[in-house]
Amino acid sequence: MTWEQFWETLSVAEAALWVGGIGVALAFIVKMWPFIRKFFNIVDALTTLPEYMKATRAFMDTTDEKLDKQYQDITDIRHEVQYNNGSSVKDAVNRIENAVQDLTEADDDLHERVEKLATLID
Repeated sequence: MTWEQFWETLSVAEAALWVGGIGVALAFIVKMWPFIRKFFNIVDALTTLPEYMKATRAFMDTTDEKLDKQYQDITDIRHEVQYNNGSSVKDAVNRIENAVQDLTEADDDLHERVEKLATLID
């Protein structure tokens, strides 16, 4: 059958049914488009899943090593900032502060003596 024969034998009712059918098909596609898109997104995600899992395993292997190192670093820092009978940085800072305070008091005492001597000389 050629196109000319098709159009000659096509009645108005058949044309209306074709137009209606195409309209229904388009409406169905428009309404279902979000679901169709989600379906293809899921299929795409499933195709990349093995690569993602491989990358995640590799990341987790390095993460364990990094966490172990960070834990050791934090332990070392904690050791230095807590009192531990003189060997920590915090103990050393306290010793230095006490020594500076003693020197400041001695300096103040010397200044007072010098001032007393200066008043005696005048």
